Amino acid sequence: KRPPGRGPPPHRIAGADALWPSRAMATVTQLVLRCMVSCAALACLIGGITSLLLATQGKHEHGIHSYASAVQAWGSQRGPFDALSRVELHAAVMMNTTEVVELEGNSSNETGERQVETLHEADARLARRKAPDPFKGSEEEVEVPDYRATLFSARPVDADAPATEGPEGVLPAGFLPNASFETLEQRRFEVFQREGTLVNFTLRLDGQVLVLDPVPLVRAVAHWEPEGMYDHCIDGGGAHAIGGKCWVFQRLLRVCVQVAQDADGAWRLAPRVEDDNSSYGCSYSRGSWAAATYENVHLPFLISQDWGYEENRAFSFDDFTLSVRSAHDPLFTALALTRGSMSFGWTQAEEDVFGIVLIIIGVVLCFQPMRAICLGYWKQRRGPREISNGRYPGAGDTSPWNNISPKSWHSRQKDPHPETLGMRYAPDEGSQNHEREHDP
Repeated sequence: KRPPGRGPPPHRIAGADALWPSRAMATVTQLVLRCMVSCAALACLIGGITSLLLATQGKHEHGIHSYASAVQAWGSQRGPFDALSRVELHAAVMMNTTEVVELEGNSSNETGERQVETLHEADARLARRKAPDPFKGSEEEVEVPDYRATLFSARPVDADAPATEGPEGVLPAGFLPNASFETLEQRRFEVFQREGTLVNFTLRLDGQVLVLDPVPLVRAVAHWEPEGMYDHCIDGGGAHAIGGKCWVFQRLLRVCVQVAQDADGAWRLAPRVEDDNSSYGCSYSRGSWAAATYENVHLPFLISQDWGYEENRAFSFDDFTLSVRSAHDPLFTALALTRGSMSFGWTQAEEDVFGIVLIIIGVVLCFQPMRAICLGYWKQRRGPREISNGRYPGAGDTSPWNNISPKSWHSRQKDPHPETLGMRYAPDEGSQNHEREHDP
């Protein structure tokens, strides 16, 4: 009979050698899961505290109040803009056309071709229209005041405009000439942009002339996008070029500008960025205000190394529109406050609830990692022999050898217990009492 407390049975030690690699893998997996849970708990706690701090700033309420103030001030500032009686638009495009000419000094009447610059000009009169409330149908509709802005615009004949407008507000057919992407070239030291034929717009507000910056009819904008599985260049109508650039081709869709009166009562273009004189547009994107808006087009050609094209074609601009708005329009205040999203974000109550929920989830997720840390610290302080409640590690556990390797067991087996040190051949107290009872 094997004496008690002399270590595990031999078959248990042999089985532990076979199961040791799988147990090590399970230990590593458990450690990775604990790290993931710890990271998730930390992220929830940080997110909850951040949400509570943002709630104290009241950005939603501040944005609603600022927009309401702009709508209230619009009632007194719209007078000069509403008093405009005549707003006209003039467009001038310098185009390169091919002209067939007869060769000089040739008796056989042979002809040739030459490039000639021609000036395309067109005029239109803008009509007064009412713009709908920008927050109509949105979540902030019940919180913001209602208003209708006034603007002057001109659009194509086939647009859904009232038939009583007459020639005002209607762009004639061929107002802008067709443009081809063969005219693309690099301008103003912009490596990631190519511009085509330029159009010069001139506005006349009750006889006062406002000149806009030249606007390209077509352009190509490049960005870095490597080819491979996650390549979306072709999906967006672009084409790959040498160097990993994706060129997206665009055509002019509309132009919208802001105007205001100076101290002398003269009309001028109203830039919204102090150091950018071209920031008088109505389209907001990443802190900049652009006057021209473009749309992507899909072209069935490839870009060669010398910037050549195949199967190129010209595009028309029959759906082009142009608008003139007052710089005091509350729409621009809303765009600046919401950074172009037209949403003031969550309310203070919503951010408070979200932050509390995240903190509760973080505390719950922290329970398991904290339990593991406290248990490890407790074992380190008390020692493995006091925890096992036996002479050898794991002696009091129902499955003592599941988490102990044979190597560690043999190393611990060489260390004698202090109580049995020097008593290897000492008689057992129980056996002596038994012998005394049966002694005749």
